[in-house]
Amino acid sequence: MFKQSSTTSRLRSALLAAGAAVVFTALPAMAQKQLPMEPIHETGAPVVPSYEGWWTDKDGNYNFMFGYFNRNSKEEVEIPIGPNNHIDPAGDYGQPTHFYPRRHWGVYILTLPKDVALAAKRPAWTLNVNGLSSTIPINPDPVYNINPFSEIGIGNTPPTISLDEKGPSVQGPKPVIVPFTAKVGQPLSFTVWAADDDKSLRPQGAPGGGRGRGGAGRGGAAAGGDSAAAPAAGGAAPGAAPADADAQLAAAAAAAGVDVDTIRQFLSRTAVGITFEKLRGPGDVKFAASKPKVEKIENGTLPKPDKFNGKATNTATFSAPGEYILRIYATDSSGEGGGGFLCCWTNIYAKVNVTN
Repeated sequence: MFKQSSTTSRLRSALLAAGAAVVFTALPAMAQKQLPMEPIHETGAPVVPSYEGWWTDKDGNYNFMFGYFNRNSKEEVEIPIGPNNHIDPAGDYGQPTHFYPRRHWGVYILTLPKDVALAAKRPAWTLNVNGLSSTIPINPDPVYNINPFSEIGIGNTPPTISLDEKGPSVQGPKPVIVPFTAKVGQPLSFTVWAADDDKSLRPQGAPGGGRGRGGAGRGGAAAGGDSAAAPAAGGAAPGAAPADADAQLAAAAAAAGVDVDTIRQFLSRTAVGITFEKLRGPGDVKFAASKPKVEKIENGTLPKPDKFNGKATNTATFSAPGEYILRIYATDSSGEGGGGFLCCWTNIYAKVNVTN
């Protein structure tokens, strides 16, 4: 009996090993090279879609939120709609075609009507780049149900933003689309009006912050620590030279796996950060600043009165004619991805028709 069980066990192990070898051999070359502890590549690595959850709106429609992970540290990847970038069925649902380095949350919302037969056919997003194909389907399971409009731990809500003093405003990741026109090579100006409840997540005593969700638990090197140890945005820690402050910011950014601008935003007294990105378009887009400074407006009323009101200005210059979609998003002090809580940031899309 023991001998038979041992033989069966060895046979099962051999079959599993053989099967794993077949699957591994069948993987694309790039996938075979991706090891769990492999150093980050500057270029040549894949881009992987990320499904981040769903919610229903007031009309009962389904909203499925996607981000992505560009595993390169420097390479911006362009993946046109087609065999290497499609959502099945149909192919083009308006998903991104331009992918910036590293992790990006809540970039794109796929909206489906409430009466759609999700059980029969679940749309799935496929990206194929640098030798690796990744497919991720939507999943309407309740475990993936999220609330991107409120983080109940401290009652935090997303910023509200607008691209026009009298234009539409939006709050949360599902964007409104605002049309613009531009000429090739001529800077197009933007003003982003922002309002926020300023429910800070910065550690107690940090610049501009109170004790929010997690309090000092979000401190330390990556979060900036307390005000006695952390350098103020753009400045130096007490007793430290500016060069030392820059080094501290760089070290904190490296420890947190984010860029220095994100660390500055976390330590800043400004409650809202604004970021400009190209989502789609036939040519290059050059922004005067990817993260323009947000100026606080005392007693501001745009896009609505709130604890914090401010505005940011920027320009975008286009290299070729055609239709572009720019993603302009606002984060509050919870930062990129809401600190893992999938709240609270806001998207707005600028649809720009560029002519010669």
